[in-house]
Amino acid sequence: MFDAIANISWDVPSAEELRQDKAFWSLYEAAFPFHEREPPEVILRALAEGVGVAVRARQKEETIGLASMHLLRDPAGVFLVYLAIAQPLQSQGLGQRLLQYVWQIGNQ
Repeated sequence: MFDAIANISWDVPSAEELRQDKAFWSLYEAAFPFHEREPPEVILRALAEGVGVAVRARQKEETIGLASMHLLRDPAGVFLVYLAIAQPLQSQGLGQRLLQYVWQIGNQ
C-alpha cells in the first residue's frame, strides 16, 4: 500500500526562508481562523530575534505541515503556538510525528 506521508523531511527555516515559503503561509491561513492568527511579521520577527522557532514538515520541497513555538528565557520554557497539517494528509499520524520533532527541539 502507498504511504501518503512517506519521505517527509523536517527543517527549521530562517525568518527569510519562511518569509518566502508560500505553502507555509497558505497552510497557516487555512488552518487557523483570522482571529486566532498572529500577523506573519510577528512570527518572522520572533524567529529573527531568537525568541521563536518554526518547524516545517516537507514532502518533495513542499511544506505540508507547520509548527511554531515561542521560547521563554527566564524561566526557560517552550510554548507550542501553532501546529497544522495540510488537509489531505490529516489523520495519518503526521501531526503526531511533527509534535514529536518539535518536542525534541524544545528539549535541546
